[in-house]
Amino acid sequence: MSSTPSRSSDPPPGSRSSPRVSALQAMKAAKKAEMLRAKLNANLANLVVEQDNKEEEERKGTGLVYHEDMLLHSCPWDEHHIESPARLESIWTRCKQLELVDRCVRVQPREATESELKLYHTAEFIETFVKSRDQEAGDVETVCSGLDSVYMCEHTDRAARLAVGASVELVEKVLNGEIHNGMGLVRPPGHHAMENTPCGFCGFNNVVIAAKAALERGVKKILIVDFDLHHGQGTQYAFYSDPRVLYVSMHRYERGRYWPHLRESNSDYVGEGEGAGYNVNIPLNTVGCGPADYLSIFHSVILPLATEYQPGLVLVSAGYDAAVGCPEGEMLLTPATYSHMVHTLSSLAKGRMVVLLEGGYCLPSLAESAALTLRCLLGDPCPMVGGGQVKESVLESIRGTVTALRPYWSCLQVWDVVSQATLMYGDLMDGGGEGIFRPDFGFTPPSSWPPTVFPTRDYYLVYDQETAQYWDKEVARLVLNTNLVKVDSKLCLVYDKEMEEHHDDEPHPECPERISRIWAALKSAGVVGREGVIRLAIGRLLTKEESLLVHEEEHWEKLMDSQELDQEERDEMAEKLNSIYMNSASVKCGLLAAGGVLSCVDQVMSGSSRAGLAVVRPPGHHAEPDEPHGFCLFNNVGIAAQYAVKQLGVDRVLILDWDVHHGNGIQHMFYNDNRVLYMSLHRYDHGTFFPGKEDANYDMVGEGAGKGFNVNIPWNGRKMGDSEYLLGFHNIVLPIAYEFQPQLILVSAGFDAAVGDPLGGFKVTPAMYGYMTHQLAAMAEGRVVVALEGGYNLATISECATQCARALLGDPLPTLQVEKAKDSAIQTVRDVIKEQREFWHSLAGQDKLLPLEGTGGDGEGGEVAGLDVQLEQLSLGTSRSVVRSELVKQNEETSKVDDITDVIKDVATFPPHSQIDNILMHEKSDDALTSENAPNATPDKIASDDPPPTIPTQASSPPCPGT
Repeated sequence: MSSTPSRSSDPPPGSRSSPRVSALQAMKAAKKAEMLRAKLNANLANLVVEQDNKEEEERKGTGLVYHEDMLLHSCPWDEHHIESPARLESIWTRCKQLELVDRCVRVQPREATESELKLYHTAEFIETFVKSRDQEAGDVETVCSGLDSVYMCEHTDRAARLAVGASVELVEKVLNGEIHNGMGLVRPPGHHAMENTPCGFCGFNNVVIAAKAALERGVKKILIVDFDLHHGQGTQYAFYSDPRVLYVSMHRYERGRYWPHLRESNSDYVGEGEGAGYNVNIPLNTVGCGPADYLSIFHSVILPLATEYQPGLVLVSAGYDAAVGCPEGEMLLTPATYSHMVHTLSSLAKGRMVVLLEGGYCLPSLAESAALTLRCLLGDPCPMVGGGQVKESVLESIRGTVTALRPYWSCLQVWDVVSQATLMYGDLMDGGGEGIFRPDFGFTPPSSWPPTVFPTRDYYLVYDQETAQYWDKEVARLVLNTNLVKVDSKLCLVYDKEMEEHHDDEPHPECPERISRIWAALKSAGVVGREGVIRLAIGRLLTKEESLLVHEEEHWEKLMDSQELDQEERDEMAEKLNSIYMNSASVKCGLLAAGGVLSCVDQVMSGSSRAGLAVVRPPGHHAEPDEPHGFCLFNNVGIAAQYAVKQLGVDRVLILDWDVHHGNGIQHMFYNDNRVLYMSLHRYDHGTFFPGKEDANYDMVGEGAGKGFNVNIPWNGRKMGDSEYLLGFHNIVLPIAYEFQPQLILVSAGFDAAVGDPLGGFKVTPAMYGYMTHQLAAMAEGRVVVALEGGYNLATISECATQCARALLGDPLPTLQVEKAKDSAIQTVRDVIKEQREFWHSLAGQDKLLPLEGTGGDGEGGEVAGLDVQLEQLSLGTSRSVVRSELVKQNEETSKVDDITDVIKDVATFPPHSQIDNILMHEKSDDALTSENAPNATPDKIASDDPPPTIPTQASSPPCPGT
C-alpha cells in the first residue's frame, strides 16, 4: 500500500469536509440544479440511445466457405510450387481438429457469373483462364512466361470462379444479416490480380470483386485491410481514386527490392483525385518483424484511420506469409497475432466483416494462423500474444505513412510537426535536426527487373531442409504452448437489489435507481437470461482481511463503528469527509459492492466465466486507504486488484479507469507497485475538477518500482467525446496495455463522461464504451471485469452498461460519433506520451517530429548497402530463404568438401516434415486449459531449448514474387 505525494491538502470548494453547513447545502443545491438540467437533456440522451439501438441485435453465426474443387488448381510443370492445394487442406484439417467447422454456418460456394467477374476484370483477362481449360501444359507454360508469377491448369478457371463466387456469397449473407461475419477458405488467392493482367499466384481478384458487389448493393464505405506480406497492387489500382474504399496494406518492401518491385508500394502513394488519402501503404524495409511491430502499426495507423472512416463493411485480405517459418516472408508473426489484428477490426461496421484467404506458405504456421483467425471470428478469446520492442525500421515506416496521410485525417494530428522557426533558427534535440523524421523515397528494385520473359519455375523462396525443420519445430512449440481458453460461460453478472438500500435523505446523484435502471436495461436487451450468461449468487460480503489488502485498519474500524451510530451522528461523521453520505444500510451495501466485484474476479480467474460485469454501488475508486471519499466507501476495484495479486497469484493486473473523475484512491494504493498498471482517462481542468488535486496530472507516473505504472490522461475543458477518447485510447492505452501484457483487466467503469451526464460535462457515447470494452477483451485471454463506478444520467448509464455487456458477448456495436478532436486533447495526449515515453517503448513512434511536407531523400548510394548489411546481420537463427536452384547449387558445393554419402545419411536422420501434422492432430492437454494454469499460461512466444541450425548465413537472392 502506498500513496501519491500530495500537492494540496485543501478540499475543493463545496466539499463535505468544509466545516460550514452552508457549504454542504450549497453543494446539494448545485447538484439538484444539475439534475434538473439533466432532465431537460433527457430527450437528447434518449435520442442517442434510440439511434444506437436501431440496428442492434444479438450476434448471429460465422459463415465459412470451403470447396474441394479449389484443391484441383495446381501447377502442372512444378510439383514443388509453394502455392499448392496442401495450403487449403492444412487449414481445413486444423479447423476441424479444433472443432471450429461444426460451429460455423456453412455457406455453399458457387462460380462467379460473367457479370461479377467484369465488375473489375476485362474480357481478355477472363478469356485467358477460359482457354487454359483445354490447353496442353507446355502451351500454358508459354502463356505464363508472359505473366508475372502465374501458373494455370485445366482446373484453374473453375477454382478461380469458385473463389470469387464464394467471396461474393459471404459478403451478400453478411449484408443481408444472415450471418454476423465470415471467412473464405479460397484459392487461388486474388489481391495481385489487376484489371487486365493475372499476377502473383492469383486468379481473379476476389476481394476487389466482393467489394464492388457490395458497393453495387449500396454500401457507402468499405475498409479493406491487407496484411499479406506482399503489397496487393491489384487492389490498390482498383480503388486508387475511389473514396468509397479505404485500402490499407502493410507489406515487405525493402525500398522496392522485394516483390512486386513497385514504386507505388511506398507510403507516399495515397490515392488520387477524390480518392486522395484513402490509399494507405505501410512499407516494411526489414525482415524479422514480430507481434509488437504489427500491433504498433495497428494502434498507430490502422485503428485510428478505420474508426474515423467508420466503414459499413470490413474486408480482410488475409495472407499468412508474415507468419513465423514462412520462407517468403522471413517474418516472426505468431499465429495468435492474427487473431488480435482481426479482433481489433471486428468492432467496426457493426461486426460486418469477411476474411478472405490470400498467401502463406509454411503449412504449419499457415494452418494455425488461419484457424485462430476463424476462432476469433466465432467470438472466442484471443490467446496471449508475445511482446518485444518495435523495430526502429518499423517506426520509420509508420512515420512515413503518417507523414503522407496527416493532411487528410484528423486522427493523425496528434503527431507533431516541426515548426518553421525550428527549421530556420534552432537545433533540435541536441542533434541539429536529428529529431526530425525524413521520409525515405528511395527506390532500388533489382537491376534485372522486369525481365523480358518471366520465369515459370524456380522463382519462389524456400528453406533448406534443416532450416525448414527448425521452423516446423518452433511452430509446433507455439501450438503446444498457446492456451486456447475454454470457459463455461461468456459473461457473469453481479447485481444485488439490497445495494439499493444505500440512499441519502435528499435527492442525490448517487441514487439507488442507478443500478436498478441498469439491471432493467440488461434485461430489456436480452443480456440477462441469455445463453452463455450467468448471474452469480448474491450476498458475498467483503471481509476485514480483504479490506486490509488496500485499506488501513482504522478505515475498517470507523466504518464498522458507524453502524452503531444514530443517523444524526452518521451525518456528522459524513460531513467531515469529502462528498460522502451514509445511512444505516450504507456500510453493508459497501461490503456487498466490494464482495460482488471479488465474486466476479473469482469466477473469471477460475475459468468458469470469460468476463464479468458487476452492477454495484456505492462506487469505489475515490476511497482512500484511510478514509471514504467522493461517494465511495470501500475501493472495490482496488481491493479486487490486490486480491488477484496476493490471493490468486496474478502477476500483472491492468486497471483502466474511464470514470470522468480521477480515481485518486486507486492511484494512491498502487503508486509504487509494478504489478498493477493504473491508467485513467479523466477530466482535470488544470486541477480544478473533482477531486481537485494536482496529482491527477500527467506527470504523476508512479515511484519506486511503480515508476511508469501510473498513467494519467487528464482532459482540460468541457465536451470531450468519442474523438478525444479514441485519441487517448489508440495512442496511449492500447500500446501500453499490450506492452504490459496483463493477465487480468479490471475496468473502473464510471459513465459520467457520457452524453447528458449532469456532473461530467462530456459527451462520450454508449458506443464508445462498447468499443473500449471490445478492444480490451482482446488482451488477458478475455479476462475482463467491468465494475460500475459513477454515472448519473439514468438513461445514458443504462445504455452504456448494456453496450459494455454486448461488447463482452461479441454483439454488433453502434457507430461511434467521430469528429475533429479538440486541440487541448491533442496536447494532452502529446504531453502524456512525452512523460511516459521513457517507461514504454511502444510510445517511441513520436520520438521524432514529422516534416512540414512529405518530402525526403531518394536514399541512393550508401543507404542501399546499409540495407544489405541490416538484412544479413538480422538474426533469424537460421539460414535465409533462397530459390530452389540455389539450394541445389549449395548442395553441389557441399559435396566438394564432404563425402556425399555422409551427407545423405545425415539428412536421413532428420524427422520427417509430416511430424508437425501429427502434433497438430492432438487436442491440447487438459492441463493447458485448466483454470489454475490460466493466469500463468505460457505466453504466445517463440521459445526453444535447442539452438538453431548451425548453418552459415546465406546471402539471399533478389526477393521473389508470391502472394
